Amino acid sequence: MKKARFVKAAVAVLSLSFVLATPANAVDLAGSGASFPANLIEACKAGFAKSSNHTYQYLSSSSGTGRKNAMAGTGQFWFSDGVFPAADKPASMKHAPIVAGPIGILYNLNGNSGKTLSLSAATIAGIFGGTITKWNDPAIVKDANRTVTSVTYETKNGVIVKNPDGTNKVFRTKVEKISFTLPNRPIKVVYRSDDSGTTTNFINYLKNAPATDLGWTSSGVFSTAIQTTGTTVNAAGNLGRYLGRGSSLGVANEVKLSVDSIGYAEPSYAGGASRVASVYNAAGSLVDPLTPGAVASFLGAATTGSAETTYTGVAGTSEGTYKFNYKTTEAGAYPISIVSYLVFDTQYASASTAAAVKELATYILSPACAQDAGAAYGFAVITGKAKTTAEKMIAQIGSK
Repeated sequence: MKKARFVKAAVAVLSLSFVLATPANAVDLAGSGASFPANLIEACKAGFAKSSNHTYQYLSSSSGTGRKNAMAGTGQFWFSDGVFPAADKPASMKHAPIVAGPIGILYNLNGNSGKTLSLSAATIAGIFGGTITKWNDPAIVKDANRTVTSVTYETKNGVIVKNPDGTNKVFRTKVEKISFTLPNRPIKVVYRSDDSGTTTNFINYLKNAPATDLGWTSSGVFSTAIQTTGTTVNAAGNLGRYLGRGSSLGVANEVKLSVDSIGYAEPSYAGGASRVASVYNAAGSLVDPLTPGAVASFLGAATTGSAETTYTGVAGTSEGTYKFNYKTTEAGAYPISIVSYLVFDTQYASASTAAAVKELATYILSPACAQDAGAAYGFAVITGKAKTTAEKMIAQIGSK
């Protein structure tokens, strides 16, 4: 009997300890959607739990899945790298641009493990558009073997330091001669097979950055976007050369496994046999996507409050969407940078859920997440007018 009473007492103490250790206002959130920000979201999980007492799980898939789950009410928050079409979006759903980072050009060329491939906008468009099919094409050879200039901006806590006149302060300008030996072999193009916001942004780059548009159609589905260039991924000459894979992880893994392949994904997915190319911008400078200030300077040249289509939020407030300037002459800007939008509800059924989602959005936007956890992946701190716009959108997260 004494033993039984002791066991009951011990259980009671443990139960009480669990209750005391779990804050009454703690909320466990469920999110899903874009794979582009997934590594950042995962990296910020512990810090958010410590600062807020809330927890979350995030299912990485695609922007299209995130939007579908938002419409279905599956979970409490969603991410999309592309704007939610007005025709599909429930009236209470809004965007908040809280993640910023680069789309990396991932490639796998054995024999050049110690060097980084350099590519221009026209060459990238030609590779993915099917007009450049061999690695030793003259356009690639020209990009990869020349004298280049690289500019790095001075940053502090992830934010670009400004000169008195408001321009970005240059930390270093480097001039060097680069060389890269390219094989006489076919290029394998790895693309996103799902409805992807990363694809939407990448196609917009391919349409707008080169001097000549091959005829791309803006779309989140690569196989649809490429058809108007005169190429189809399943044409006889492209079977086995174009490889479709789902999610950023799927693309990255295929590039790692396939020698002579090239794909696009957030740079932190690269590794193993794959590397991330440097890209020439409209100023003619060569930029590594992980260079401090490279993403932020590109976003600084964007127009906020509009995208390919303008969306209007509550009481005429802009939704904080972006229209990028792919031809910005900011010397240190990485030209394939994007934002990922938190899709949220302005009318959650629970006030505690709304408060937790608002805390999560604020935390991801903060330097504690974007800089401390995200800098290693190339993610950038959103600042200035863009940050003010994001904060205005976050303030609209509410309950019924």
